[in-house]
Amino acid sequence: MPYRTLGRTGEKVSAIGIGGWHIGLPKVDEKLGIRIVREAIDRGIHLYMLEVARENGFTFDAVQMPLNLMDAHFRSFSKLVLPELVKDGIGVLAMKTLANGSILQSKTVSAIECLHYALHLPTSVVITGVDSMAILDQAFEAARTFKPFSDAELQALLARTREAAARGQYEPFKTSSIYDGTAVNPKWLGEEPPELQALMMQD
Repeated sequence: MPYRTLGRTGEKVSAIGIGGWHIGLPKVDEKLGIRIVREAIDRGIHLYMLEVARENGFTFDAVQMPLNLMDAHFRSFSKLVLPELVKDGIGVLAMKTLANGSILQSKTVSAIECLHYALHLPTSVVITGVDSMAILDQAFEAARTFKPFSDAELQALLARTREAAARGQYEPFKTSSIYDGTAVNPKWLGEEPPELQALMMQD
């Protein structure tokens, strides 16, 4: 597993990380979930960044955000936010690299190409959802086979995804509330405090 520096912290972290949401899916039983996490750790995925930050007494200097081939064309974190983070030496954790498989439904790119794209960006860790050993193997294969793109390779990949990405169709976390747990479970937010409720009752 290749390791990268986490922004200005100087800490070394694995280039691939595993997302937690997928391990909680109904199809992933406890035995498989434990196996995925243990195998990931044994193979070099770094899962204790927050502990390291606390132990060294510094503020956690990293930002996690969606970075994927579709993002490059629509409401782009990679164009609007990523350059600022790099300028300030803040570690970047790429998430939604395959948008829970939505990007693959566009039939424009493969999973490995999606992971390679995120690894090509100035990221410290590329997080990918893992709900099976095959997907964990895919993540390690992407890390093993990654080489930075030439400009021509990058432009060809972006050209293949441009039309599919134009309206955000394959990034539903940007265009809908489908990934917003509070939209599905508004009770999580609780009651508004009385002073805020009173504001709404004024004419």
